[in-house]
Amino acid sequence: LDHSSSEQFVGGKLGVDATGDMVVHSVQLPLSDSELLGHFKDIDDSIVDLRQYYTDTKNPITIITIDKSKSIKEDLEKFYGLTKHIKLLIIVDRANNDIDDPYMLVWRVVNNIDAQRDISLEPFITVDATNKSEVDGFDREWPGDTLCTKEVLDSLQGRGLIDIDQQFIRRFGLLKF
Repeated sequence: LDHSSSEQFVGGKLGVDATGDMVVHSVQLPLSDSELLGHFKDIDDSIVDLRQYYTDTKNPITIITIDKSKSIKEDLEKFYGLTKHIKLLIIVDRANNDIDDPYMLVWRVVNNIDAQRDISLEPFITVDATNKSEVDGFDREWPGDTLCTKEVLDSLQGRGLIDIDQQFIRRFGLLKF
């Protein structure tokens, strides 16, 4: 998306070719979410939470949430000691990202990356899907989340136009959380 590129109308495109041979190398030493989170927190105390998806595969997806105050790139090398536990690491902001909702996480990740700047391939794949700002050397305005107001949702519900609950509101990020 244009907003995530450093230069207006110019950005990196991401393509993934999953048609190759069977994956031979897998995570060498799988850990539980809590064990791996402990290792991450030992490295960086701004890391808040961690979930691993597809742990039954050779390349599970590890997602961490972070209270970002500096560029992710400053700490990336510190994570390299965890190589035997990770094949794919995705980093998102803590704010408005529900780590237990892969549907919305996919949306947030693909909308918050420029492939040329935010993806590294060694020693494991890392995707920086955090909102970018001046701490990242990003000079453009990063757009805020498009949110509704509680009053509008209540009005729509009161008029019988929608039938939603708190779980639906959180799942689709309609209000800040």
